[in-house]
Amino acid sequence: MEFRAMPIAITECSRNPERVHHDCDILPIIEGCVMAVFEVPREGLRISSRGKADVAFARQVAMYLAHVVAGLTLTDVGKRFGRDRTTAAYACRLIEDRRDDPAFDRRLSALEAAIQSGFSRLSVAGRAGRQANG
Repeated sequence: MEFRAMPIAITECSRNPERVHHDCDILPIIEGCVMAVFEVPREGLRISSRGKADVAFARQVAMYLAHVVAGLTLTDVGKRFGRDRTTAAYACRLIEDRRDDPAFDRRLSALEAAIQSGFSRLSVAGRAGRQANG
């Protein structure tokens, strides 16, 4: 699998812009990576209807990654994607079952690594900025 280069916009957390929150800052990274790999628009990840099968699957991957990589609760994952916690739980079960396919597992592992790397860079940059200003 090949990743296309893509700028990832990081938005500030609306709850407390003075602090970097893991769960707030990592969601745009997850969405950006999923959008790039599955070639779906951001609106597709947040649309209230199911949409096309490929968009729904990309959303399920994003929900899985938000739960597993970001550590969000299923309730929080559901809220972030305009769904309830049972839908988030279903997405996680579905994606976990798909990991039995070695090709899909490699693809998902690469996505997890890219997201963790992106968040690590964001955290370092955030700490450096706070130290320079503090």
